[in-house]
Amino acid sequence: MAMDIPNFGVPDDTLVAVVLGALLATLGGFLAARFEAWLRRRERERDAALLLGEIVFTFVTVLKMTDETRRIGDPYGPITMQMLAGARREADAYERHRDRLPDLTDPDLRLGMHRLMITLTMTLDGMLATAPVAGAPRPGLGGRRPRRCRPSATAPLTSSWSRFLRSIRCSSV
Repeated sequence: MAMDIPNFGVPDDTLVAVVLGALLATLGGFLAARFEAWLRRRERERDAALLLGEIVFTFVTVLKMTDETRRIGDPYGPITMQMLAGARREADAYERHRDRLPDLTDPDLRLGMHRLMITLTMTLDGMLATAPVAGAPRPGLGGRRPRRCRPSATAPLTSSWSRFLRSIRCSSV
């Protein structure tokens, strides 16, 4: 004769429902957290692409405007040098936001953008380092300040920097 064991606690079907509900809630929470992380990662990538793309675009635009300005009037006069300083400020903005570069998931885009900015920044630094300082006394003038500071010794070097900048294509990104 089989002995029947009395159930003094929770009925069996209720216990199964509670365990199944707990498992489904845990799985739902895990999936929701993964989906939210995926959305956040996509948003960070989009924001980084917009910000860095805008900085690179502005940087290249300022350099093109500088090249056009250099062709008019004094090639390495104060206006051209101020525009080069403005391009350097854009390069500094890129440096400040370079930590957002890993948010871009495309490695070719990430490396191409960084290579382009490094090349342009190094060229720009070379131009600014070899450019004459406006109003600085030159040797051979007896300590007098020139009216227009454009020494012939630095003009060919700066000219080669300018040719190099023009030869760089933005399609390398």
